[in-house]
Amino acid sequence: MATTPSQTSPERILALREASKQSQLAVAKAAKVNRMTLGKLERQPCRRVDHFVLRRLAAALGAESVDDLLETA
Repeated sequence: MATTPSQTSPERILALREASKQSQLAVAKAAKVNRMTLGKLERQPCRRVDHFVLRRLAAALGAESVDDLLETA
């Protein structure tokens, strides 16, 4: 399983979802992830997230890249 070395940024993920005016359920369905998983990513930083999940999530949120979902150094 390919995981990301950085951790996700809950604030960025939530901001992208709100900016896209989509519900958690709509984004989760588009990214093919469980809504509870998306909720967890919006609440707390996560280190071990499959890169393919992040790519689908970035696409569903209209982000330019996976980096838009990660915390900056």
